[in-house]
Order: sequence, then C-alpha cells, then structure tokens
Amino acid sequence: MRRAITTTFLPEFDGKVGRTCETIVKASLIYFGILGTFGNVNILVATYRRKALRTKCCILLAVLAYCDLFCLLFELLSAFRLLTNSASMFRPQCFWSIGIYIFLENVEAYMHVAVGIDRLLAICYPMRYRKWRTFPYIMILVFPGVVYGSALFTIGATTLDNKYIPVCNPPLAYSSAISGFWNKSEVVICLITVLLFFTTYWMIFKIAPKQPESLSKSQLKTHQSIIITLTVNVGAYFISGVCCAGLIFFMRITHVNKDIIAEVVTYAVIPGLLSYSINYYVYFWRSPEYQYAFKQQLFCCCSSYRSETQTVALVTPNQHPFKGHSIEVRHSS
Repeated sequence: MRRAITTTFLPEFDGKVGRTCETIVKASLIYFGILGTFGNVNILVATYRRKALRTKCCILLAVLAYCDLFCLLFELLSAFRLLTNSASMFRPQCFWSIGIYIFLENVEAYMHVAVGIDRLLAICYPMRYRKWRTFPYIMILVFPGVVYGSALFTIGATTLDNKYIPVCNPPLAYSSAISGFWNKSEVVICLITVLLFFTTYWMIFKIAPKQPESLSKSQLKTHQSIIITLTVNVGAYFISGVCCAGLIFFMRITHVNKDIIAEVVTYAVIPGLLSYSINYYVYFWRSPEYQYAFKQQLFCCCSSYRSETQTVALVTPNQHPFKGHSIEVRHSS
C-alpha cells in the first residue's frame, strides 16, 4: 500500500535530453540570443528615430522585430535554466512561465504572412495603398496574428497534462496532441508565406518588365531590391520553420523513442533562433536606408553623421494595375 502511494507522486517523464544536446543548445541560445537581441533592438530604434523607416512595410518589419526580440529574451531565459540545471519541470509550470513567449512566437510566425500581403497590395494597388491610413492598416494586418496566437495559447492552456519535461521550450510546453497541431500550423504558415512572396517576386521580375508602361525603371529597380531583401529573410524563415516543424513532425509520426523526440525537439530550437536573429544583418547588407540608420546608431554620431537627402517622387500616371506608384529615392551625400 505504501508502495502504491509513493509511485503516485513520481513524475511521468516525457523524454530525456543528453548532455551533448544540452551543451550545443546552451551555446546556440547564448550566441544567437546576444546577436539577435542586438539586431532587433537596432531595428526598433532605427524605426523610431527615422521617419523614412516609418512606412507601412517598415512598421510591419518593426512589429516582427519586436516579436523576435521577446522570443530571443525568453530563449536567453532557457539558456540560464540550462546553465543552472533548472530547465526540467512539470509541463504546466513550463507553459505558464513562458506563456508570453508562446503567444508572441505564433504572432511572429504570422507576421511573415502579413509582410507578404503588404508587398502584394503595394504592387497590385499602388494608388490605393498610398492613401490607406497607416495605423488602421497596420492594425488590420496584425489582428489575425493576435487571434491566431491567442487561440493556440488558449487551446494549449486548457489541454495541459502533468508530465515532467526535460527542457522547457514551446514545443514541449504544449501537450503532445496540441504540439502536433501547432507543428502542422507552422508548416502551413511557412507555405503561405512562400506562396505570397513567390507571387510578388513573379509579378515584379516577370510581369512588370514586359510592360514598361506600368512602372518606370527606377520604380522597378526599387521594388526588385525590396523584394530580394525580404526574400532572403523569408528563405531563412522557411528553412528554419520547415526544419523545425519537419523534424518534429517526422519524429512524432514514426513513433520513435521519447528520448529521441525530446532531443530532436530541443535541437529544433537552433534553426528557429536563426530566424529570430537574421533580419538585422540582412537589412544591413541589402538596404541602404537601414544601413545608413544602423551605421548612425553604431557610431553614435547623430549630429555629425547627418547628411542631406534629396527626395524625388516618381509617379507613372497610366491606367495599369501598377499605375501611380510613388517611391521615395533618397540620395545620401
């Protein structure tokens, strides 16, 4: 009888993680956490300081950076837990301790879709796009992500079991059934994002050049540069998202040992960290406007680093779906 009472209070383990896995993940969490936090803070500061970076698209990218920043801060918390050997805990304790992360991670995944929709609207309906008020437009595009994140958080919170998990992270914070659903939804969001950017890419590089009356050469070149920059980000997001979701999905459907699943799920955080961290460095590489703002912040020479800019409005007044799109071209001296 005493034996039965004792076993009742023993935790039910949901897999174990080896020392090698923990060491690699610790190093990755610290490395990407520091680099990514630095980058996302710079994106937010640049958006706040420079009016040229407060366009509809740039504000959406700032919202994405905000979500990425908080995801990375919680990943640094995970690194601290691993370093102090406090990463293992009961699932409910884990879920509620990283609840904000679970919510924002899902909003972050959707924000790539929002940016894809924004670029498509900017190209297909340029005149209307310019007239739409920024704040309501941003709220409308972000709202579905808030609903999606809230729905998954609510479902996850109401289906928690009391298993003991080896590492506290979002995939393991969900119960097994909800983790599988979340896994599939992540893949769907990745595919939607890629489809949106592929469509935009096709329109800018294949359709518009064949119709020279639709966009001037300067407009076309500017759009192409923007799309290439964002496509690099989406490529990194797609690879990381598919890598994470694909690994977890494959492990679950093959019904392998719980320890293997736990290690795979733990390793899967690494490509996710890349997605949270890469945007700043891509913008620095590809975007002259962001590069100027970042250099200004890095060198801390706000007064001496200013340069005059010339703004030229390029308008094509014709009756094509691409008509009337104005672009600001800034020449820094």
